[in-house]
Amino acid sequence: GNLISFFKKVADGLRAEGNFGTAHVYRSTLNIVTTFHGSKYLDFHQVNSEWLKDFEVYLRSRGSSWNTVSTYLRVLRAVYNRAVDLRKAEYIPHLFRSVYTGTRADRKRALEDEDMRKVFSRLSKSSTIPSDLRHTKELFILMFLLRGLPFVDLAYLRKSDLRGNVITYRRRKTGRSLSVTLTPEAMLFCENIPGYEQYDSREEQGDRFRQQGDIQIIVIFGYGIDEEEERNCGLSFITVLKTYQYQQDTAR
Repeated sequence: GNLISFFKKVADGLRAEGNFGTAHVYRSTLNIVTTFHGSKYLDFHQVNSEWLKDFEVYLRSRGSSWNTVSTYLRVLRAVYNRAVDLRKAEYIPHLFRSVYTGTRADRKRALEDEDMRKVFSRLSKSSTIPSDLRHTKELFILMFLLRGLPFVDLAYLRKSDLRGNVITYRRRKTGRSLSVTLTPEAMLFCENIPGYEQYDSREEQGDRFRQQGDIQIIVIFGYGIDEEEERNCGLSFITVLKTYQYQQDTAR
């Protein structure tokens, strides 16, 4: 049987079930496997310890970290095991033993003082800097000030979540309820971000609530989007953030 076509069916099935994050990882792994193999046909019998080791070496030669290598190989292992369960592939004991499928701390992830200064430095007022880059930087700083608030939770904060200077919200990933006290700097960022909803009076706020329901504090997502659009918006945010990081690095 063809592992690549089976791989695609698994990824498509995950997407159809609404598991867009997992489907994205599976699709990425499928793409890199196809690129490495150089063909859209890969017989299950070709996947042996030598092939897997060559694939691991290929990933490292592309500059992939060990954790990235592990992610690709663990996804490939999951797909292969699913094929074994369906009797599409042969069970081979310890097939993935010779390749890396663990996790490791590749580098220190805490920001140094210099990095923090770069994050909080003001962008040049030059017209060459696009507005989405400015907006993304402001959102990133606000996420930091809100104790590492995830992007998706920032996007779904509601007016009713804010009581005085305390935001109480429920994590979309875990469903856990959390409370964060807003510092004066965080309040200032909220008020200065485009799309931040403000009202002149409680009456105006009440009218808006009745018209549209409990609205977002910061308008990032449009109303009525599905989970895939939500994920694409998050990926766009990350892309712009990486652009900012690159510009900061090249400016040094």
